[in-house]
Amino acid sequence: MGKLPCLEISGSVTAFGRDMIEHTKNLVQEHYSVKNGYEHDAEVVYGDTDSVMVNFKTPDLVSSPEAQPRSPSPTKLRGRLLRQDDV
Repeated sequence: MGKLPCLEISGSVTAFGRDMIEHTKNLVQEHYSVKNGYEHDAEVVYGDTDSVMVNFKTPDLVSSPEAQPRSPSPTKLRGRLLRQDDV
């Protein structure tokens, strides 16, 4: 049998992850919105430890905001914090 887990640390990690997912959801939904010039308000439909699924409510993939080559590749984002300007 392995070592007993430290419940305080695992609870803290889980809470921090939950906060990060909520923060990411809010950033996406605030940025990709009609008030910022997009055709539709984006809706985050799922968030997990390493991904966020977004419904941009566009008729096809080509007209999706993320189909445009504006975002840096994920390899360029490693090792640094994302700012709201990076979205």
